[in-house]
Amino acid sequence: MFQSVSKASIFSRATGLVLGFATLALAVAVAANMELSRRQNSELIRHTLRIQNGLHQLFAYVEGSESSERGYLISNDETYLGPYEDARHNLKANIDEVLRLVADNPEHSKHTANLVPLINERMALIGSVIEEIHSGKTAEAANIVKTGRGRVLMDQIRADISDMISIEHRELEKRETALASATRAVDIGVLLLTTILLILAAYAVGQAQQQSNALLESSKALQVRNDRLLEEIARREEIEAKLRQSQKLEAIGQLTGGIAHDFNNMLSVVIASLNLLKRRFSRGEGGYDRFIDSAVEAAERAANLTHRLLAFSRTQPLAPSPIDANEFVAGISNLLRSTLGEHIHLETSLAKDLWLTKADPNELENAILNLAVNSRDAMERGGRLTIETSNCLIDRTYAEALGEAKPGQYVQLIVTDTGSGMSPEVVARVFDPFFTTKAIGKGTGLGLSQVYGFVKQSGGNVSIYSEVGRGTTIKLYLPRYVGEDEERSAQPANSRNIPTGTPDQVVLIVEDDKRARDVAVECVRELGYTALESDNASAALKILADRPDVRLLMTDVVMPGDDGRKLAAQARREHPNLKILLMSGYLGEATKSGEVGHVNLPLLPKPFTLEQAARKIRDALDH
Repeated sequence: MFQSVSKASIFSRATGLVLGFATLALAVAVAANMELSRRQNSELIRHTLRIQNGLHQLFAYVEGSESSERGYLISNDETYLGPYEDARHNLKANIDEVLRLVADNPEHSKHTANLVPLINERMALIGSVIEEIHSGKTAEAANIVKTGRGRVLMDQIRADISDMISIEHRELEKRETALASATRAVDIGVLLLTTILLILAAYAVGQAQQQSNALLESSKALQVRNDRLLEEIARREEIEAKLRQSQKLEAIGQLTGGIAHDFNNMLSVVIASLNLLKRRFSRGEGGYDRFIDSAVEAAERAANLTHRLLAFSRTQPLAPSPIDANEFVAGISNLLRSTLGEHIHLETSLAKDLWLTKADPNELENAILNLAVNSRDAMERGGRLTIETSNCLIDRTYAEALGEAKPGQYVQLIVTDTGSGMSPEVVARVFDPFFTTKAIGKGTGLGLSQVYGFVKQSGGNVSIYSEVGRGTTIKLYLPRYVGEDEERSAQPANSRNIPTGTPDQVVLIVEDDKRARDVAVECVRELGYTALESDNASAALKILADRPDVRLLMTDVVMPGDDGRKLAAQARREHPNLKILLMSGYLGEATKSGEVGHVNLPLLPKPFTLEQAARKIRDALDH
């Protein structure tokens, strides 16, 4: 009887284990199927994002070519043709990639059938305009533009691409919904699987009390495997969460989000500080300084953010002068040492007989500081930062390896650290604006993009090499300057004295925006000058005719009717001794060199501080 009961008990336990493991196997199969479905939906989402990115790039190439056409037509400066040349080399591959990606979607057929001929026609029209300008037929080129055909084509291209993006956006929404459902199903499957495992583990532990030591060891091994499985599930959930977050960020757009975030923070400080200041002033209370300081600091940070974005887009105003890089590096070494801290050892290796280069000293200083700060942050436990200079000859082969570089002679600035280094994936995105590997609040992601934009705008190039755990090397290539040495600049002037004027020095401010004009007038009067004002070019010319004592014309570049460049040209013809100072918030509005006729005019970038205005006005009057 005992033997019979024992056999029944063993059979019952075996049956329970078999049924339990069968249920487990079924749950694993279901979970695997759910996971496969989730991965398929993830791949479909990535496919949709690639199509959207391809369409955005496609429009960016055509739009960039159109900007090249306008810039070249206005300035006759071939440096504007960079985006057009990029489009010529890359547009076909971009179109082929988009056509390949959308081949499985019938909704895109009518759009692609229209889009490709429209793009080809628009690029051909841009090419015709550029060829006419290159041949000296500027009037013929302008006539092509005036036909309005290019605008019609761009509107049609924009409409087709917008429709295709909308189609993919709808697909993205459906696929994200499907992915969310699949993810929830995976979560449920994991929960079910975990529950079954826990039940089996409990059952095994209960049986182990009645069995031999061998069964007890088997139960322990099962528990270990169970723990590993739970850890793997947790790691997989963490990875999938990061993937979903990354996809959302890419869909929203990293650049737009970064700009909105930073500007809203700064504007919040400005608005709140001004509101508090107004309330205290209305009550006759003191303590204004901290609110004024907060508003000014936030406004300056906003201006600096705009400056960094313009640097990345290569449209910031520059004031280049010949620079001896050896003297420059030596001059800022003390500043770098104080910035790096005692745990970082700074070394310099300066080449003999170094060539001169020509760049904006202030922007070059900012670039080196940005690189040094990034290196410092990568060497939290200390390390070595090396700055080297050398002459460099880039031939055609090396120029192609660098990407956008042009063959020629360059002055090389090399910044090397012994920090944590970066992976190839990070290196590939390191110059993107708002991309950063630092913790939240530790960096904006604009430092390296500003360095990249400044060097590119200066006619140079940037290369980077990095290995995880071994450090990073960034090389700045600045074109060699061959010219007079008299205006050489070793480093930017740091004097904080604000130059002023006298009432007999009359300044005419021309600005169509009343608030901006009022502020500019008050600044000029605060600096001791006599200020006159006008809101348009026609009225300004009448004032100049009636007031021969006007010494300086300060004019905004973009205004209704005749813009600031036309006003400056007309005023210079009628009053040859008149000094002129242009004002602009974005160089895309004007020419990059600030030229009127064949004369380089000084430019006061907006927004500006009182000190910046004082120096620009003084320089304009004294030269």
